[in-house]
Amino acid sequence: KLQIAALFAVTLLVIALEVDVRFSNLSEVSAQSGYHDSMVLTAVFIIHLIFALSSFVGWIWLVVKSNRIYPKAFGTFNHKKWGKILFVDIALTAITGWVMYAMVFIY
Repeated sequence: KLQIAALFAVTLLVIALEVDVRFSNLSEVSAQSGYHDSMVLTAVFIIHLIFALSSFVGWIWLVVKSNRIYPKAFGTFNHKKWGKILFVDIALTAITGWVMYAMVFIY
């Protein structure tokens, strides 16, 4: 239940971030960056997007799969292994997000 609540909260936060990005003056602020419209920023964004989408889809899959089999046949599914894989994926999403933030707002 905690994972479902966390997934729901993160989904709402990402939606709020997207609304803020779309309806704020973020494009004006980011235009001042030295990386504005650069290939490096585009590459970091694409890498970030790949990690973000794969972790979101993977997290949904893991929550659904785990809730279907828990507690009956939980030993037949390697939940811990997939949890570690998703943890790394989510960490890489955060790291690439921080890099992108630094490129747009700091440098």
